[in-house]
Amino acid sequence: MPDLLIVKRKRESCDAAIGKITQTLPMRICARPKFSMIAFAAAVDPLRLANRESGRELFSWFLVSIDGSPVKASNGIEFSVDHDLKTAPEADMVIVCGGADIHAAKSKSLNAWLRRVDRRGAVIGAICTATDILADAGLMEGRRCTIHWENLAALTENYPDLEVTSQLFEIDRNRLTSAGGTAALDLMLHVIAELQSQSLANDVAGKSFMNAFVVRRNGNACRYPPASARGIRSSAPLSA
Repeated sequence: MPDLLIVKRKRESCDAAIGKITQTLPMRICARPKFSMIAFAAAVDPLRLANRESGRELFSWFLVSIDGSPVKASNGIEFSVDHDLKTAPEADMVIVCGGADIHAAKSKSLNAWLRRVDRRGAVIGAICTATDILADAGLMEGRRCTIHWENLAALTENYPDLEVTSQLFEIDRNRLTSAGGTAALDLMLHVIAELQSQSLANDVAGKSFMNAFVVRRNGNACRYPPASARGIRSSAPLSA
């Protein structure tokens, strides 16, 4: 995960012996209309728990929308946001949260903003169906990615040159993508492990009622489409 390591080195203390981020890592989370609440919570709460378990503010996050207007999730709950795209402060990581009707959630202004933050060196991620947005912005070329299983066929058909997998999540250089639902939790546990420590990730997993010894590893667990699950492999232990 070279680009995650670059983010880590940029934010480490001058004391090289510490080897951990001592500054807060800010994230921008862009929620699109009809975003998935379960994916959103599965991405944010592990960061909250990492802060709680460490006793430090390792991660911070703020919610953005295109014009600063509230955004309604697919379950009908509406969220106020902190910024619009123009006023959103700089951050080392940007996560786009998709959900239902992802094609209707595409936007030229969002694509332009994502390309700008990419040029500035941010790590860009997509959870649930938002991989489709990154592909539409031209940000997934030459990178491995995944998406909610219901959107897998459409993504492959619309972007035939993409390397799309059926994994819970993929991390390819400065792109993070996850499948639907709680796959965002798996992704964030690996981000926490990479930027902080495996021990902290295990603690967060335990507080999330996920057995720290059977946390699903990228490459060792597939998504589970109902009544048609194929190629499911057993989970591997999370290394200490």
